[in-house]
Amino acid sequence: MGKESKLPAEVSEKYNLKDIVAGLYDFPGFGQIDLQTISLEKADALVSSGFPYLVAKKKKVQAADPE
Repeated sequence: MGKESKLPAEVSEKYNLKDIVAGLYDFPGFGQIDLQTISLEKADALVSSGFPYLVAKKKKVQAADPE
């Protein structure tokens, strides 16, 4: 079997993919992007530019410890 298609660990901690699997694509308006090797900096820049295929994960809110 081939290598599983997924985002790099540092990127997947912050973002989820929407409607696609990680791989090499040529996105109109964004150019050629390999989502299997994308850096966190590049992912941040794409999301800031309105890239629709990376969605920020919601931050988990921890409840305060009742004392």
